[in-house]
Amino acid sequence: MLDDNFWPPTEAFLDPSSMSQSIGGEARCTGVAVCDEEGRATRTFQPGQWAHLFYEFEVLKEIGVPTAALECQDEGGRVFQVVSPSQFGRDARERTMLDSVLPGTWLYYHHIIHLKVGHGKYFFTVQLFLPDLGNTNQPKLGEQGNHHLVHEVCRATHASSFAVVRELEQVAQTARSAADQRPQPAPQLDSRGQVLLAQLEEKQQVIYDLQAAAEERLQLIHRLNEEMNTLRAQLEEKQ
Repeated sequence: MLDDNFWPPTEAFLDPSSMSQSIGGEARCTGVAVCDEEGRATRTFQPGQWAHLFYEFEVLKEIGVPTAALECQDEGGRVFQVVSPSQFGRDARERTMLDSVLPGTWLYYHHIIHLKVGHGKYFFTVQLFLPDLGNTNQPKLGEQGNHHLVHEVCRATHASSFAVVRELEQVAQTARSAADQRPQPAPQLDSRGQVLLAQLEEKQQVIYDLQAAAEERLQLIHRLNEEMNTLRAQLEEKQ
């Protein structure tokens, strides 16, 4: 697991210009990052792994002390998890004693999600809002009704995405990445160098073959899944 003080490097964050943001000029989402348990930026996981989601907002106008929420959806728009993450950093804890947040303040959020879900692509939306401190039953992100109870400061819809894949798919992706890293032959190799180069090329060919076999098996699995879904639908019609 990551250290409590971990924050991803700048290059791990996606370009905020690609986000669809609904803002009123009070704050804006400046970046999101998805990391694995080792802190490596990734958007591919296996079922049961832990995903670390990081995102940040820049405050543009003075506002009350905000909170944030995060919503995950599958490709069909079904919500599988709504969470209220913890703020990151020492200054976040200090802000809990303040009545407002000044322009130029950066708010950092980090949440960990246990991916107890099936394979597929998932999107997440982040929201910054001012809660009604007198209300103990706050509406959740994506919940219909009761919107008068909170003031939405900023919402980044489908701020980023990640994929949950089977092990075979990850093997194929790993093989594809390795195959792309083709060795550059060194000039004027001696006899020993020629032998090493031949061995390297032989190993590279094995990677190509494994990649092709993995992708062929993956296509077969997808086709069988489609046939099973068709049969289930036909069976339900007969019942």
